[in-house]
Amino acid sequence: GGGDGEAVIHADHPVNDKGEVNGHMVDASGRHDVWFEGLTFKGKVYSDIAMNNSQRIVVRGCHLFPFSSGIVATKEDGKMGQFFIADNVIEGTQPFPATAEQWHDIPENRGIWVGGRGNVIAYNRVYNVKDGIDTAEINNAPQVANDIFNNEVSNNYDDGCEMDGSWRNCRNFNNRYVNTLTGISLQPVHGAPIY
Repeated sequence: GGGDGEAVIHADHPVNDKGEVNGHMVDASGRHDVWFEGLTFKGKVYSDIAMNNSQRIVVRGCHLFPFSSGIVATKEDGKMGQFFIADNVIEGTQPFPATAEQWHDIPENRGIWVGGRGNVIAYNRVYNVKDGIDTAEINNAPQVANDIFNNEVSNNYDDGCEMDGSWRNCRNFNNRYVNTLTGISLQPVHGAPIY
């Protein structure tokens, strides 16, 4: 961002009759040592920023309006991680509270959904998505030595933070989870300790 007004990245992809959409607004998959700072992301895509199989990516001071998910890093080959995700506002479009029918029918969506090793997720404001902050238990993404702290997460019709599939030495502290179905989910855990 230039500091003299909003620097907006926008993309709209087709939404199918089930409410699902494909594509990424920014695809930093397979990249390393990249910074996204002071940017605004708006549009209809699966994720605003994709960081699959990436290392040392910084997302700081950004404002995301995810149609589906904000920041996603769920696929990796054993090297993914060392992300620094801080001071962002992630303002979803999902209903709160959701009816039982909506809970089952709305496509999966999350504010921050990342796996890997050595990640820091801190001082973010996340609201109106299904899960606020998630680790990535799918696609064999390891969850090792990740820190989630000082985040403000609210109006999530499922989990405030889903640490499911964590491996070891993952920490979740000084966060505030308000208006969520489950504050913190921890099942299953592979190894531990999880703090």
